[in-house]
Amino acid sequence: MRKENLLNFLQQYHSDSKEEFFIRLCLEIAKFGEGSTSPNPLVGAILVKNGRIIGIGYHKAPGLPHAERNAIDDAGKEAKGADLYVNLEPCPHFGRTPPCVDYIIKNEIKRVFIGTKDPNPIVNGKGIKKLREAGIKVRVGILEEECRDLNRKYFTFYEKKKIFVALKLSLSLDGKIANYKGSSKWISSKSARVYAHKLRGEFDLIGIGSGTLFKDNPSLFPYLYFSYSNPIPVIISTKKIDFKKKIFKVHKKIFLATSYEYKEKPENVEIIKV
Repeated sequence: MRKENLLNFLQQYHSDSKEEFFIRLCLEIAKFGEGSTSPNPLVGAILVKNGRIIGIGYHKAPGLPHAERNAIDDAGKEAKGADLYVNLEPCPHFGRTPPCVDYIIKNEIKRVFIGTKDPNPIVNGKGIKKLREAGIKVRVGILEEECRDLNRKYFTFYEKKKIFVALKLSLSLDGKIANYKGSSKWISSKSARVYAHKLRGEFDLIGIGSGTLFKDNPSLFPYLYFSYSNPIPVIISTKKIDFKKKIFKVHKKIFLATSYEYKEKPENVEIIKV
């Protein structure tokens, strides 16, 4: 977070309670992992001692240390007796990485403040229970709505058993997506296009129809906004597709949902029959 952004943050949320302020800061720190943590959630953590932040951490990618461990390591020897703030419940199980709960207990953290419970059934309350059994004071449910919103894709998957879908649409004031000649470049503003590219990096898949493919010949890379990952394109079409289009040259994998029978296709294209 840049200095000017931090000052704006302090001015905007100075009326928060101490616990809300630190959890809100965790949410901002967690965003550093946008585009690189899937299928894991975005998590930020800070360690506070005597009113001073002594450690900061966020989850960077699957298989790498979680936010809590990074914050504790950042604090070093000062971590003992400190308070830990984290936007999502710490994990109590072995996965790609060891349990965060065990590391919290080992480093003698005094109190843990959690934004919201983790909906993953492997975690869901078990991390909180284990911390309390170890004698650590735990408070849960701080800015819970904001914490859930940050990881809405993650919560949708575990609570509703559905994938989270976002619809991107650029419209003119009279409700059109293109001019009378069929051209749509550019209806939206530069800032809107940058935001759309930011969204691309936050999702695993990006879908288009054959009309967009033929008219715009897009690459579907988030080139206007830096991202650690690029979504896999999904093309939906009942028509025969021209595999010479730009998109087939730049992506390692593409899903093509179609009813058309192809005798040949590029190696990077997987057909989904509809």
